Amino acid sequence: MERRFHLFLIVLFLLSGVGNPALALNGAHQSFEAGIAAYRKGDFSAALAAFQKAQKASPNEPVILNWIGFLDLRLGAYKDAIGPLSTATRLDPHYSAAYNNLGTAYLNAGRLNEAIKTFKTVIKLQPKASNPHYNLGNIYIHQGQLLDAVFEYRLAARLNPRDPYVQNNLGVALQRLGKPLEAVSSYKKAVSLAPKKSAFWLNLGSAYLDAGQPGSAVAPLQRAIQLEPNSYAIRLAYAQALMGAGKQDQAIPAFQSAAQLEPKEFTPNEALGILYLRTGDYKRAAAAFQRALQVQGNNPRALNGLGLAEFRLTDYSQAISAFGRLTAVSPGNADAWINLGTAQAKAGQMRAAAASWRIGIEKDPRRVDVLRWLGSYYLGKGDLREARIEFGKALAINPRDVESLNGMGLVMNQQGKSKEAIAYFKKAITVQPKYAAAYNNLGVVYEENGNSALALNCYRRALVIDPHYADARTNLERFKKHNRNTTPTNH
Repeated sequence: MERRFHLFLIVLFLLSGVGNPALALNGAHQSFEAGIAAYRKGDFSAALAAFQKAQKASPNEPVILNWIGFLDLRLGAYKDAIGPLSTATRLDPHYSAAYNNLGTAYLNAGRLNEAIKTFKTVIKLQPKASNPHYNLGNIYIHQGQLLDAVFEYRLAARLNPRDPYVQNNLGVALQRLGKPLEAVSSYKKAVSLAPKKSAFWLNLGSAYLDAGQPGSAVAPLQRAIQLEPNSYAIRLAYAQALMGAGKQDQAIPAFQSAAQLEPKEFTPNEALGILYLRTGDYKRAAAAFQRALQVQGNNPRALNGLGLAEFRLTDYSQAISAFGRLTAVSPGNADAWINLGTAQAKAGQMRAAAASWRIGIEKDPRRVDVLRWLGSYYLGKGDLREARIEFGKALAINPRDVESLNGMGLVMNQQGKSKEAIAYFKKAITVQPKYAAAYNNLGVVYEENGNSALALNCYRRALVIDPHYADARTNLERFKKHNRNTTPTNH
């Protein structure tokens, strides 16, 4: 169910041409100044047009070429930026700003190896600059080279300890390395440097969740919601934190809020289904799982949850449908077959139930409860041989399973082996002294064998344990009336 959002933020550390010396404008001065003015107004398209005009007048001026590449980057034209920036670095091999922008262009164009090479050149030209280390970290994290990413981010943080984006992305790399508590430390620095950045608060909460501290995740995620109340990612993480912290009453409306923002998302609807199951609201649980299945029609968890909810609602036909779909999706899932069999049994489809249980026990041979159910099924059919086999398998796994001991006692009694039946019933009582059914059944065997006093005592003991036990009361009342024409009842 769990879905984590780790927001990895890339900020383009771009460097314009402002402040660079040795301009050789050669008649391009007016266009150059127009470009600067347009850029300062935020009109990047007009600025680009002006610098392109300036470049026609002064085609080999690196500063103009850097401006053109820089503005292409600001406008998202990453591939277009590569040409002028490459020319600028060729014309001036020491022009670190152009190299930095070229590396960014390569990065965003997906040419990562060239980006790495270019940023390393920037580091040689400006060894005290943090930006190229940050950008290298961004590339390495994209490539899955997390240790290299951590190394570069830490260098960047050492050179510029007050950069919140460096701290955030260092936290992301550490979290992906499976070091959530170290990530928490980085995210805390990020939120202290940029307390109004909701993504940083979200990441801090997410790290606490990954560290198994959902209670600690609640406060930072509440802060994130205050900053960005309509963020699905934040609402979902907050709901997961509340659920993990055991605050079910608060988690339900939190997941509802997330689902309202993204109605077609699977995760909040599945979580609502689980929470409604836990709180006994089976009708709403079924509806939530159905919504989840509209998104992921064959999701095993949602199918299982829907089956359980329908079973609790006693809508066994719908439970059979859900568990049946689950066995088709996950045929190796023993629980799916066992739950299908249980729903079929409740619907009175005992033959189908036994077939499903048989498949389930093949998948999980040590399920004592299922072996016991199969034993009871065969006992009810009068197939004493199969019943004895199934109860025997259950007792081979757990010799102290009282219901299997009781079942084996019933088999033995029906086979005319009263001595063995008595032994099984007594063992069941030894294991569980308050097991009323075993006392009643032991009383039946004693009565059938003429041991009236022992039979009477067993019926009375059964009723002391369970005063509402109908079979024992029937046997006791008949016994007291000495109605020898009434057959004793066992269970």
